[in-house]
Amino acid sequence: MYDLQNATSIEQRMVEINSFIDFWYGPHQQEFEMSDLDPRLPLPLKLFYQRNGRRPYLLEPEGESDFFYEGGSGHHLFRSEYLKFSGDRLNFFMEYQGDWNGFTLVDEDDPPVWLSGSLPTDASFGDDVEEERQLQQTLSEFLVTHVLLTSIYESSNAAISQYKRAVPELAGKFHRARSKKKLIWDASVLAKPYCPHYAGKIYLCWESVLVHETETGSLIFAANDRDNKYFQ
Repeated sequence: MYDLQNATSIEQRMVEINSFIDFWYGPHQQEFEMSDLDPRLPLPLKLFYQRNGRRPYLLEPEGESDFFYEGGSGHHLFRSEYLKFSGDRLNFFMEYQGDWNGFTLVDEDDPPVWLSGSLPTDASFGDDVEEERQLQQTLSEFLVTHVLLTSIYESSNAAISQYKRAVPELAGKFHRARSKKKLIWDASVLAKPYCPHYAGKIYLCWESVLVHETETGSLIFAANDRDNKYFQ
């Protein structure tokens, strides 16, 4: 089980997220690794790319991107060759339509993350303002959030993903699961600056189904196996 909630160091957090990646996407292979990375990379990104920089999608991608973390319909984490350095700052992430970018600092262990661009003022996404916002999550925490949510929402990363239609039976099973579900990550930061669509809680249920409980209480379910019995 992935003890992301209790990981306190960068190294622990990356070990746990690597364990999740191997579970969801398949056993690790040396061909997924990257070397010759820019020495200015902060430690979480360095560790992430070293082991998973060339990890493909779970399924055949629908777009032009190659790696599971790049995103097609969701937010994009850049592959290492697309990272943009500017002084002591690093642009490593972008909103899926390019409305804003994610920045962090170079030469630091676990630096803060900023968003810069056209950002919603609150959870309703009603009004956007041009601003720069520092998030509450550090870079390693942000990477965990991204990996989990891109695994749930990207159609090329989930063999089954049910969030566009009501799934009352599955929701009922989830609420009754009790000992069969575990909170593996909590990104509930509504009262603080947060990344749009990247708030809420992520559970692993029945050891095979990822569940995102959003900030509004909606439930999104995903599995990496089309024959998962809980979706039948």
